[in-house]
Amino acid sequence: MSRLDLQNRTLRIGFNNAPPISNIYGWDESMQTYRHVYGIDPFVLNLLARYFNFTYQLIDYHRDYGLLLSNGSWTGTIGRLSKNELDLGIGGFAVAYERLNVVKFLYPHIFGQHTFAMAKITMVPDFDIIFKPFKSIVWLCLLMTLILSCLLYLVMKYLIPFKHINLIIISINMLLQQSYPIRKDHQIINSAKIWLFSFSIMSIVLINIYQSYLYSILTITKSNEIDNIEKLAESCRKHQTIPYTIKNNFIYHIINQDNPNKSIYTISKYLKFVENYEDGIKMIQKSTSVAFVAARARLLLSQKYLGVDQLYVPMESQETNFITVVASIICRPTFEYTKEFNRIISYIINSGIIQKIELQEFTRKVREKNHQIQSNHNHHNHDEIIHINHIHQITKITLKHLKIIFLLHLFGIFLSFCCFIIEYFGRNIFYH
Repeated sequence: MSRLDLQNRTLRIGFNNAPPISNIYGWDESMQTYRHVYGIDPFVLNLLARYFNFTYQLIDYHRDYGLLLSNGSWTGTIGRLSKNELDLGIGGFAVAYERLNVVKFLYPHIFGQHTFAMAKITMVPDFDIIFKPFKSIVWLCLLMTLILSCLLYLVMKYLIPFKHINLIIISINMLLQQSYPIRKDHQIINSAKIWLFSFSIMSIVLINIYQSYLYSILTITKSNEIDNIEKLAESCRKHQTIPYTIKNNFIYHIINQDNPNKSIYTISKYLKFVENYEDGIKMIQKSTSVAFVAARARLLLSQKYLGVDQLYVPMESQETNFITVVASIICRPTFEYTKEFNRIISYIINSGIIQKIELQEFTRKVREKNHQIQSNHNHHNHDEIIHINHIHQITKITLKHLKIIFLLHLFGIFLSFCCFIIEYFGRNIFYH
């Protein structure tokens, strides 16, 4: 069987950038071509061009894949192909029934899932970690109780001239869980006993809460609780998480059609939209309460570029998959070389080279990021480096949580002062 020879014919190729499937940029006006052509689809297209001896002209449609209008016509790349104004379209076109009516699909070579990504919620200990478990108002109240113990001790020492235990030292020792030696000549009056009893109850509660929170901060390094679609749906229902996807996205129209999966259907009701993929990633970087639904391959590529400490993508499973998409290169309805092109594409798929090209795109992105960081470092321009830390703060304990404890302690302080007044005047009456 003789090989098809297109005799250096120029094909018109419409493309949409969707790394790692296609990533074409850097238009050179003098050479009338793009300097940087990367991705799976451009690789397959290059092999086809060399094998069948044709050249091609790349036309950027700026991610306008095409929408079906009410009058039955299509916009974007699909619309141009349906009118025979283009020969091929690349950039990860998902196979769909509506599209099959107006364009042809070559042999599918991309099989991917759509999932969600969120900001990686991590906790990084820093210098003020010892103050983090409590809000400032709690520390202030604790300081006030120590000041009151100091006042009570000074008043006792002045008005009742005995050798009393040092309430200041013993209060601090209680908080630090240290012992306090009481000598035989130390006098413990009733008001001091009430004070110590009240302070000991408060200190036990405070110490246990403080230690628990501090140990949690030190040991827990990740707390992304939303790790599947069901949990994401529940979080959306409680208005804790806002899901986003790309405006006029093909996937949105699929999952929004009375989806039998209740969780996916719930999420579709709360979906908000961004203009493009980059805006979705920026939304994640700005807030930990945002989830972005997109192709897993693209999200993993962004995770490689930004760093695994910046972007959280759940593990691949049925519970994290919105929809499985089959994509391929599309061509105009009158394209006459479909059979020959499909034969070569099937060979490419069976060789396993598609997975290798995808891995190369991941590696190239990481290398590109490292080069950018090094370049910015050399020019002392760190502002251009993408570096956004998403630090999850464990909810601090406020006075509201400890209200009952402090009220009991205030009551104990009141009783202690009342008891002290009774003791003082009682002693004076006794001596008189």
